[in-house]
Amino acid sequence: MLKSLSRTKCSRRLAGALLLALVAGLAGCAGDDFRYGFSRRQAADEGLNTAPGDYKSDILAVAHSYLNNPRRIRDASISEPFLKNVGGGRGERYIVCVRFNAMNSDGKYTGIKSRIAIYRRGKLDQFIEAVPAPLPGQKEDTSADPCNGVAMGPFPELEKLGS
Repeated sequence: MLKSLSRTKCSRRLAGALLLALVAGLAGCAGDDFRYGFSRRQAADEGLNTAPGDYKSDILAVAHSYLNNPRRIRDASISEPFLKNVGGGRGERYIVCVRFNAMNSDGKYTGIKSRIAIYRRGKLDQFIEAVPAPLPGQKEDTSADPCNGVAMGPFPELEKLGS
């Protein structure tokens, strides 16, 4: 019985020491998160919001491979780059709104659609639909379009893409 009591005492002491070491280790990891007035995540994000330089060329390059028929585009317009919260935990990024009416594979114009170009560190990161396509039976919700109310200018370079 004496041996079993010392094993229990030893096990408890060992467990206590391990728990203390674990707590001390975790406390050390969280110590300087706000030491300089910003979190580590914010510090890592520095430079992510560099304004894009030649954003029109970036969009023309991606549109050439993105569109089914880049030769038949009309009513193209583009915004200047601006900061916008893009969601998904990514925070604010520079985006550029692009609107155009492209021809589908059946040779019919699909109507004006909005796309957004999302920039990271001054480089084009994504070129996505501004408003996701509705599910079957649902109406398109254009109120969620981040390009609503944004000043747009003509984008003749996109209309001449396939010429």
